[in-house]
Amino acid sequence: MHLIDPQLLEMDFGAWEGRAWDAIPRAEIDAWVADFVAFRPGGGESLGELLDRARLWRGDGIGAVVAHAGWISARRWLSDHPARSPTAGEWPRSAAYAAGPLLLAACPTVATPRAPRHFEGE
Repeated sequence: MHLIDPQLLEMDFGAWEGRAWDAIPRAEIDAWVADFVAFRPGGGESLGELLDRARLWRGDGIGAVVAHAGWISARRWLSDHPARSPTAGEWPRSAAYAAGPLLLAACPTVATPRAPRHFEGE
């Protein structure tokens, strides 16, 4: 049996969704970096909203979680830095596709997912 939970969705990038990074005006990306937590990329969801969703999710009784890298990065950030907001330079890099699973303990508190050693571009 599986359950689809909207709290596990990737961050909503609004009008940026599906676009290549070089197709997004540099000024918009710079605005996001300057206000990394509150800015709404492409008019979508802010990182603060994603962090709130990740913080509120409770995996009580869940055996396995399949989620997008942005959501997993949010949980990892909350586990490693529960009392502060990230800057763009501090945000964890996403694991490369097919690099292997990230482990996420399903429990009522913030879990500690760990990225595999292999990262894209390394």
